[in-house]
Amino acid sequence: MGRVAHGHRYPRPMITPTREPQVVGVRVSVASDDPGATAAAYARLLDVPADDLRRGAAEVRVVGGTDDDHAVDLCVTDVDAAARLLDRRGLAPDLPLGVVAASPPAPTGDVTGLDHVVFWCTDRDQAAALFGATLGLDLRLDRQVADDTRQLFFRAGDVVVEVIVHDDGTPRPTVCVWGLAWHSPDLDVTHARLAAAAVDLSPIRTGRKPGTRIFTVKDPDLAIPTVVIGPELT
Repeated sequence: MGRVAHGHRYPRPMITPTREPQVVGVRVSVASDDPGATAAAYARLLDVPADDLRRGAAEVRVVGGTDDDHAVDLCVTDVDAAARLLDRRGLAPDLPLGVVAASPPAPTGDVTGLDHVVFWCTDRDQAAALFGATLGLDLRLDRQVADDTRQLFFRAGDVVVEVIVHDDGTPRPTVCVWGLAWHSPDLDVTHARLAAAAVDLSPIRTGRKPGTRIFTVKDPDLAIPTVVIGPELT
């Protein structure tokens, strides 16, 4: 009911709903003690120039540092609004997470972009609160994969985040970037290209997700555990 004053009825004001910023991509800052070698390794993996490490909606930036310095920024449609929202929600500034303005998608090759980013977290409730309530990602799957390990998947648009929840007592931040999974629609083509470039690879194997195949890229210069995922052969 509208507000009534002095016998008059005033219409309720029209409120236009605001749309939260949309997540449309990912930028990964890979920390390395040899940035030149790491940039070259990603150039080989993605088949792009070392000074433009982009495929699809994913971008890699190589910075100096250690494993604790890896970070992931979500690329959003309105970075100022997203930053204000995360500030209100209390995103801790020391976490390896943030937001940046989205850029137009880059061309794709046999690797089309990131399938998902993997984080390690020591506490399940902390992971759900951080990636769900604070960052606003949709929790799609929460499952036990071992007696002391859970696996959570979050999604926002085409961006997928996997969180491995496990506390093995190893000194590390409570939340850290743990792996990158790239996508190839033709895994055999990508595997053959990288093998021809003398990159150390595992054989292609059946993926844990039904309908997928996967291989591991064993190049230490990538500085982050890396796999490439694609569909099963039809």
